[in-house]
Amino acid sequence: MTVNTHSLARSIKAKTGTNMKEIDAILRALYDTLEEELDAGQVIKLGDMLKLELENKPARQAWDGVHKRSYTIPDKRRLVVKRLSRVINLENKEVSND
Repeated sequence: MTVNTHSLARSIKAKTGTNMKEIDAILRALYDTLEEELDAGQVIKLGDMLKLELENKPARQAWDGVHKRSYTIPDKRRLVVKRLSRVINLENKEVSND
């Protein structure tokens, strides 16, 4: 199951008792801020869960084997996600077969 913004807001409300509209506004502001900071070239560390960074990949030549010609793949950026301790601990946790 995928957890969306509304589901996150409900979980936060259950733990904190905060108003849903306030939580939703904070989450949306967080998403906007993450996007702006990544676009500005910042590395974002989300606690001890994840580290996010946009990496620039330069243009390069590639070979099209079907048409037997080379072409240029343009510059692009990709998101690099590094797992930190909390995620690594989740991955290493034993799976119960209950």
